[in-house]
Amino acid sequence: MATIKENLAKNISELRKINKMTQSELADKLNYTDKAISKWERGESTPDVECLSAIAKLFNLTVDDLLHESFDKEKALRAEKREKSKTYAKSALGVLTLWLIGTCVFVADVINDEIVTHGMWMAFIWPIPASTLFLFTVAFLKKDMKLIPFFASGTLWSFLVALFLQILISVPEQSPIWPIFIVGIPIQLIIIISYWINS
Repeated sequence: MATIKENLAKNISELRKINKMTQSELADKLNYTDKAISKWERGESTPDVECLSAIAKLFNLTVDDLLHESFDKEKALRAEKREKSKTYAKSALGVLTLWLIGTCVFVADVINDEIVTHGMWMAFIWPIPASTLFLFTVAFLKKDMKLIPFFASGTLWSFLVALFLQILISVPEQSPIWPIFIVGIPIQLIIIISYWINS
């Protein structure tokens, strides 16, 4: 019969794997090092009581579940899916808030009838780079290495397009402003190379 320490080691390892997390990702969520996680999974040491409680909460289990030989694997999987769903819902709420602000600016401009002739439609352009920047920030904080370069690129190019259009409508007769897009090329290369290095 397995000891409590062996059960705990096996359960932490199994919970991490069924939720497709690396030792480093689990360590980040618990504010520990990946070396500590590795020691727990090998049974060389055990987490303290507060950390046990945090692990149980993270995987939607009780501390008692962690200490016994078996636990409800479906329940643990649902916890991670629920966490991802909440992240997506919060992201959607943030993006919709940015679009609401853009819509309010547009409506205020129409009501005031101040800039009907030029540029009130820009209230619908600027929320695009703002949204991609917001999503980039969420991906960065969640350390989602697959989405970070996608949203970084989206932020870069949508910002340059919005800036180009804003300058174009603000000062229609001027020297060519299309060269601002050339600035995006080295930045895009930095994004690609950074992703390649970190993947």
